[in-house]
Order: sequence, then structure tokens, then C-alpha cells
Amino acid sequence: MNELDTTFLAVQRVMDFSQASNRAIAQNLANLNTSNYRRCIVSFDVLLEAARIGDRRRRLERLENLRPEVTVDEQSTPGPNGNNVSAERELSLLQRQALIHEFAAQMASGKLQGLRLAISGRG
Repeated sequence: MNELDTTFLAVQRVMDFSQASNRAIAQNLANLNTSNYRRCIVSFDVLLEAARIGDRRRRLERLENLRPEVTVDEQSTPGPNGNNVSAERELSLLQRQALIHEFAAQMASGKLQGLRLAISGRG
């Protein structure tokens, strides 16, 4: 796998995790007033761990097989109705997800721009 493929694999995984997280946030917001609802989360920790693997081959293998996992947040304190969703927290996370998505898109765009420059002979 070449550097361009590696970059796009990483971008794809970031986008996969971001999309899954956005769906979980939307579900949480939709259930804001549902009694005993527990918010869902998508952790990016496994993605960060995979990105930190020093051996390139092992890192790529891990990234290729990595998929986002939705889990129930059992750590947050529930309110009076047993629901642990906070609209402020979810909206803040949604903004963070937008930044992560934008960063990944810029990373892909930068690689494509470099490729265009190389092909045109200006790089």
C-alpha cells in the first residue's frame, strides 16, 4: 500500500468514526426526554491507538480492520427521569465532530492537491 492509499485509509476511518458518532449524537438528542434512556457514544480511542502503532504494516492492518463501535454511556449521572443525555454536551460533541470531519477532509484534499501538482509537473 502506497502513501496515498495509507492516507486515504486513515481519512476513511476518521470519517467512519465521525459518521457513527454523529448518528449516536442524533439518537441521543432525539431521546432527550425519553425516560431511562442511556446515551450512546462512539469512542475514538481505538482509532487513536491504531494510528500510534509504530510498525507501518501492523498499523495498516489494524486500520483496515477497525470499525466504530457504539456503546452505552454508563458513567454519566442520570437525571430525575433516569435519562443521562445533556443537550449542551451533545451539541458540543456535534461541533467537535464537525471539526474532526473538516480536518479529515482537508487532509484528503491536501494529498490530492499534492498529487495534482506532481502530475502537472509543478510539484
